[in-house]
Amino acid sequence: MASITASGALVTLILALAAATTADNKPNLPGSAEGLVTTAVAVLVVSAIAALATFAPRAFYPYDVSRLADELVATWSGSENDARLKEVSERLEQLKQLQDGNNSKGALLLVAVILQFVGLGVLAAAAMMAIQA
Repeated sequence: MASITASGALVTLILALAAATTADNKPNLPGSAEGLVTTAVAVLVVSAIAALATFAPRAFYPYDVSRLADELVATWSGSENDARLKEVSERLEQLKQLQDGNNSKGALLLVAVILQFVGLGVLAAAAMMAIQA
C-alpha cells in the first residue's frame, strides 16, 4: 500500500507543479517540460497498477484430491511413518506454491518501486525545466 500511496503523492506534486506554472488559465510550462510531466504521470500510474497487482489473488491448490484418493486406496495398509512422509511431501508442495506466488508478487512490487524512482526523476527534470523557464 505504501507504493500506491507514494505514487498518489507524486501525482499530487505533478498537479501542484502544473498549478504553480499556470497563469491566466494557460500553462506556462515549456513544451519539453509538458512532455516530461505527461511521461511522469504515465510512469507513476503504471507503478500504482503494478503495486495493486500484488494484491491480486493467486490460484492455490493445496491437495489434488483425486490423486490422494487413489493413493489412499493403494497405500491403506501402509505404516504410520508412510502416512507422515506423504503428509510432509504434500505440505512441501504447498510451500513451493506459496513461495512461487510470493516471488511473483515481490517482483511486481520491485517493478513498482523502480518505476516510482523513474517517475520522480522525470518529475524532477520537468520541475527544473519549469524553474529555468
